[in-house]
Amino acid sequence: MNVSTESIVTVYADTVAFVLVLGLLFMASTFRGKKDEKSSGLFSLLSVLTMINSFSNGISYMLHHQNLGWPFAVRMIMPTIAEFSTLAVMFVWLVYIDYKLYGSWDRTKQIEKIFRVPVIILLVLSVINIPTGIMFEVAEDFTFVAKPLFYVFSVVQYAYGILPIVSYVRYIKNHGYQHFFHIAPVVVPVFSAAIFTLFSSYSARSLGFAIGLVFLYFSFINRWRFDDDETGYYNRKYLNHIKVLCREKMADYHSAMIFEVSYMADELKNIFKTEVPSDGEIIRIGERKLLLLSESANSSMISALSDMIMDDTDEFDEAHPEAPIDLSAFYVIRRKNESAEDFISRIEGDVLV
Repeated sequence: MNVSTESIVTVYADTVAFVLVLGLLFMASTFRGKKDEKSSGLFSLLSVLTMINSFSNGISYMLHHQNLGWPFAVRMIMPTIAEFSTLAVMFVWLVYIDYKLYGSWDRTKQIEKIFRVPVIILLVLSVINIPTGIMFEVAEDFTFVAKPLFYVFSVVQYAYGILPIVSYVRYIKNHGYQHFFHIAPVVVPVFSAAIFTLFSSYSARSLGFAIGLVFLYFSFINRWRFDDDETGYYNRKYLNHIKVLCREKMADYHSAMIFEVSYMADELKNIFKTEVPSDGEIIRIGERKLLLLSESANSSMISALSDMIMDDTDEFDEAHPEAPIDLSAFYVIRRKNESAEDFISRIEGDVLV
């Protein structure tokens, strides 16, 4: 059996990708702590789709230039799965990145509804392609022959890869950087592999997906070490991280609010999500204490925010007298000529002890 160099290299790359993602799924399954179930679900879906892509693409290249006398429809199955799973991965990346940026499942569902329509259409065409070859054909020796409709398919694949970058740039412009989610380490290997595949006879797409997932997973680990397992807020250790960011001019805070509650109610999260601006950082600093750091230096605005949160919790307490939050709050404003790092240290020393 004469196996070409591009087949050997591609199968090797797909095997590495499969093993990498399998290892990631195992490590993710052993993690103990409070996780965002929607984010974890999307990550698992990305991982499974990448494994399907690497397996189907590896089989397709393994059979490249092999004349086995297989029927047309049988020859078409694996290459069709490989192409559609690539689109599926790009689509889930788009949905996932939107959710990680905005943290709103309602918003993400709207994005998913809009962009799933082309995916469904191309899924139907992919199924039709297996017996008919309307998008591409696989000859008896397993060589690939593209048809005009396949290039439309490819344009959609690349468009779904570009859209998350556009969304990320727009988010940074409007809201600034997120501390634990940076798109470049994820996108660079994915797009590098896609461009390499486009302009060569090798295929490295699944390896690009896998490397992107590796970087994504390690960003999770970096984030999880600052999670409070019980509530999902940041833990006390996060204050030290914040001070480092302030020292390096990567973060800047001018005010803080300290909340004391009777217990860590789930409803409190909904209240914070509704009222707290996107620049707010919520940290659990004690058994029944929370700290909100804000970039705003406007004392009137901070006072109004405190009042809104108090009003919301009072409404909850009235509706649930059997389990009131009993929230109390006060705020601190950064002094003139005081650095952000010193401001946080002052809060730690004077307020949080």
